[in-house]
Amino acid sequence: MLLPTLLLALTAVVQEPEAPPIAIIHVTVLPMHTDQRLTDHTVIVAGERILAVGPTADIEVPEGARVVDGQGQFLMPGLVDFHVHTYFETDHKLFLANGVTTVRNLFGNPMHLALRARLESGELLGPTLLT
Repeated sequence: MLLPTLLLALTAVVQEPEAPPIAIIHVTVLPMHTDQRLTDHTVIVAGERILAVGPTADIEVPEGARVVDGQGQFLMPGLVDFHVHTYFETDHKLFLANGVTTVRNLFGNPMHLALRARLESGELLGPTLLT
């Protein structure tokens, strides 16, 4: 399954600002502003920014970019879960593996503040944690 690999690759770019851009080519994009699928598209991501989205034939892949072949796969914005009760560190990798990039934790104690700091620093891989 490509989804966890793709999410991990994108997370790595966000956590390493000096990393080369990622070019996801030949992917079907599921935008949130329309119910249409955008087939055979390329998406260029650098750092925390999406630099380009368009038909693969029209988008030039930057030199040195990490290329991910998305043929037969779908790409959509990250999901947000605003009602979680997280306790275990392993929960956070599972959120990412299922496309959830932001969570709002409703079970808060001081350990969650430390967990949020580890997620923000990149020490621990996981979604943005609101707690």
